[in-house]
Amino acid sequence: MHTPERKLADTRDALRTLYNDLNSLPLNDASPATRETRLSLYQDAHNIVDDISGLLTVRSKPAKPIKAPVVVTPAQKRYNDDIRTHWNDQHLSAKNFKTVLLDYPPSGSLATVETSAITRLITGFRVAGKVWQSQLNDIVVSRSTLNALCVRARKISSVQDTVTRLVQLDQSIRNQFKASIADQFVHYVIRTVQTLRFMFEWQQHTSGPGSRQYKTKIISASFAALYPRTQAKLVAGDEKAKEELERYRRKHQSMIEGRQRVLKWYMRFGPAILLDRFWDPDNETRGIRRSKTFYELMDIVCEAEVGRQEDKDVHCAEWNYFLAADCLYRILEILASTEVADFVEEFFAEHPPMIPNGYEYGWGKHDE
Repeated sequence: MHTPERKLADTRDALRTLYNDLNSLPLNDASPATRETRLSLYQDAHNIVDDISGLLTVRSKPAKPIKAPVVVTPAQKRYNDDIRTHWNDQHLSAKNFKTVLLDYPPSGSLATVETSAITRLITGFRVAGKVWQSQLNDIVVSRSTLNALCVRARKISSVQDTVTRLVQLDQSIRNQFKASIADQFVHYVIRTVQTLRFMFEWQQHTSGPGSRQYKTKIISASFAALYPRTQAKLVAGDEKAKEELERYRRKHQSMIEGRQRVLKWYMRFGPAILLDRFWDPDNETRGIRRSKTFYELMDIVCEAEVGRQEDKDVHCAEWNYFLAADCLYRILEILASTEVADFVEEFFAEHPPMIPNGYEYGWGKHDE
């Protein structure tokens, strides 16, 4: 059975044959009138062939253009679903800080803990100095020397009434926990400052000509300082000591990679990472578990922060840097001392993060 398309194609082919026959006829031996007639005939045949070809083209279904699929990685989906909408959230309070401080390490799935920490990082804190004092006062009051703790424990043990004694014991345990958490936070801040200082020094001396030799020198000196007995065996040519050194080199490289990530986050978000122990460099160097998408997610967040700086968003960049620095200074004054706060201030002055427009921190010198 012949379809209409088949019939049209057969007609087209017959007309094409006719057109070729007409076109092959000689024109030179014909009269002007005959030549004009022949030209008109095969021009008509040519037009008919084109028209039929057009009909065939219209009747056939055009192929739909294939769109390239948009690939969204799991990390990008996490950013779009859980992080993206929080850039302009209201700043966190001193109460929020205290809750996170006392609940460390946090509970929950890896993704939940990470999302909460990133949200705090991009939202930031904005708290007046007097509010910090009232919120952290009970932690400060609970702090005392180890000797004082023992004296207080003996007094509690001498209480005759059982109910009173148990209540005081429970309060003592809770207060000691708060005090230890505060001490751990201050140690975290100082340790992070020293880690960042190390990375600035490391990068300065381990790039360019001679960097490989310099790295080898640093690693060897560090190994000798940490393991003097093994170093003595290494000097004597002991093979097991050489294996120990090689293992240390690999461990040192992993440590550098972890510290490098913390440095990158500091350069993007400044003092904000020192307000939350989630960003502890030891978490990166000791292999604390992170979700499979965490590091890619952080790369996306860092790039988004760069874009917001370029857009001069009022809720980020200089203002959030300043707020984080100011909050950290006040917290350290309360939980530690002015000397500790000044120590951290000096580090920021020496190694500021990537602050747009040359912004400078102002520490503890602003209206309450």
